[in-house]
Amino acid sequence: MARTRAEITIGKALRDASNMALERMLLVGDARVPEMAGMQLARVLARYWAQSIRSEGQKVQRAIGDLEAKADETLWDQFLAEYVRLYGAQAVSDILETTRRQIIEAVDRGLKDGKGIEVIAKELRERMPSLARSRARVIARTETHSAAQYASIKVAKAARFPLVKTWNSAYDPRTRDFGEGDGIVDQGNHRAMNGVSVALDEPFMVPNKWGGFDPMQFPGDPAGPAYQCVNCRCAISYKRASRVIA
Repeated sequence: MARTRAEITIGKALRDASNMALERMLLVGDARVPEMAGMQLARVLARYWAQSIRSEGQKVQRAIGDLEAKADETLWDQFLAEYVRLYGAQAVSDILETTRRQIIEAVDRGLKDGKGIEVIAKELRERMPSLARSRARVIARTETHSAAQYASIKVAKAARFPLVKTWNSAYDPRTRDFGEGDGIVDQGNHRAMNGVSVALDEPFMVPNKWGGFDPMQFPGDPAGPAYQCVNCRCAISYKRASRVIA
């Protein structure tokens, strides 16, 4: 599968962060990722958040048309700043914490298997590229999708007329469900959300496997749990009266 530019760039940032964490683990026994690696990852993610926000925002703008705010570069920059303020630090923190845990767990497994620390480090360095590629694919898809859906909602709220929003699931065997599509019970159920409409300011109540619901303003909402957001492919459409407009 061909990698996107986002996957390649995020993958490189992850490799750098992982290597720094590994070196710190070898030196002081602490796999905390250095601040400079976190800053680099934040810059990379911000680039793709910005692209997704602009692209999706422009698409919804064309569909809705009549907006209170002027839809120009200033508006997309505003949305990006809001997204980074609300979700950026947590996204970077979660990614780096996963990196830290992976290094520690890999070292612990190696030691339990009787390997020396230099052997463990050599094996980890050899595996870094493939591990980073795999994680980068998930991160790129999740982060760009969440930012795009955030922009969609923000543009919809700038409409001069009232709207309702509808959850549209990616309806195939990979869609999250409780076993209806592929026999696997997922932690969230997006198949059940297909076609569900709520007022623009109200959250969608997305079922989880424990019998409860997770409130989410949009598919991929970073305020929701990771099991509802990671690799989500669902999207929103909007209605004015009975007419679908996005």
